[in-house]
Amino acid sequence: TFEGREYPTIPTTLDFEALCDEVLGQDAELKAAEADTRAAKRNLTVNRQKWLPKLEIGYRRNTGEGSKEHGFLVGGSIPLFSNRRQVRMAQAQSIGTRLQADEIRLKAEAALHSGFNELQQLGRAMSVYDQPLMTQTLELLKESVKGGELSVTDYFVEADQIYRNLQAYMELECQYQKVAATLYKNRL
Repeated sequence: TFEGREYPTIPTTLDFEALCDEVLGQDAELKAAEADTRAAKRNLTVNRQKWLPKLEIGYRRNTGEGSKEHGFLVGGSIPLFSNRRQVRMAQAQSIGTRLQADEIRLKAEAALHSGFNELQQLGRAMSVYDQPLMTQTLELLKESVKGGELSVTDYFVEADQIYRNLQAYMELECQYQKVAATLYKNRL
């Protein structure tokens, strides 16, 4: 810790496959696109079923005067050309929604891969800094000034460099946290 601040532990290895499964499984836009694809497939199935021959049964009641005959009517229909256009439109819509879902998935995977690479690079850059050593060096410099072994001017020159390194580390850590928050936005 430095001045009461606790530094997070930096993961040395991140599993991209697990991250990909988790993030893509929770992506709202991708879920919506997949739901649209399922709805388009159902619509296509319904339109294809309209092509099937139909057997229709009905009851007929004569309402004319003097006619007392009533009965059942049985009929059939074979829709040859009535639904062909609707089926083609449903097929095109199904293909379009599937392609759109694939495009959204590819964009999400590309953004995820880019963020993952940036997260790893920032982690490696942060691991170069040794905060406990910098904190210990500051404490030793303070004791050297108190003991008269080091002038105040020399202390400030050395401490300035250490504080600049700590600031650079904190900026890297801030970027790291922002990228991690972007990657895990659906978990928040």
